Amino acid sequence: MSEEAARAWARIAEAESAAAYAHSAVGPRLSGAERERSLSDLAEHRRQRDRAGVKQFAADGSTAALPSAYRLPAPVRNVDDARDVLRGAESRLTAVYAEVISQLPAQDRDETIGVMLAHGARAVDWGADPGPWGPELD
Repeated sequence: MSEEAARAWARIAEAESAAAYAHSAVGPRLSGAERERSLSDLAEHRRQRDRAGVKQFAADGSTAALPSAYRLPAPVRNVDDARDVLRGAESRLTAVYAEVISQLPAQDRDETIGVMLAHGARAVDWGADPGPWGPELD
């Protein structure tokens, strides 16, 4: 694999790690079904972070140097703030996938596109604007 692919996997690992942090930090402030969804999202982000790390290692023998700490983009004072953080985290993550997907080996693109679309759906679930994919076409 190319150095370009290794850098793309590193960016994905970093973005997945940041999304996992967001869920671990604000998910406990939610309740009921939203808390369960956040815990599920957290587990998925950890799986995808680890997948990206394995792919990067296969590409160039290194792994992403993930930050040891993160900062939330805004204070989380209530449930609406928590949803805002998660909406933003999922949206940023989807954007990273969209930016790097063409740098990945062809054999990894289909699965990774599926992961990207799932993250985009999560962003919408947390309240992000669905953009051109939102309203059903009649």
